[in-house]
Amino acid sequence: MFIILPTHSQLQFESYTVHGGDVDSAAVNELVLDGQQRLRSLWKALAGEDDNRFYIQVESVRSRNLSVVSVQSHSASRGIGKKYVEPHLAYEANLIPAAILG
Repeated sequence: MFIILPTHSQLQFESYTVHGGDVDSAAVNELVLDGQQRLRSLWKALAGEDDNRFYIQVESVRSRNLSVVSVQSHSASRGIGKKYVEPHLAYEANLIPAAILG
């Protein structure tokens, strides 16, 4: 099992090219995380650390159909993620903040 971390700005981890790969590090937009990075990512998701907030999208919060549709990450300071800082607005969008699981 692998965890893929989308990157949108400065890399938060030291990264290495996959064996046989020839990629300019400035063009990297996804990282494959190893064990230590998986634990750090899990902690960041549950603690709501940094600007990113993680949400679990379910079928329907209102009807308690909690079948998982996706896991999403949104910036808490810009865009639609700014709106979801308020838990009731996240719930209306069928998003459960991962931070409440920690």
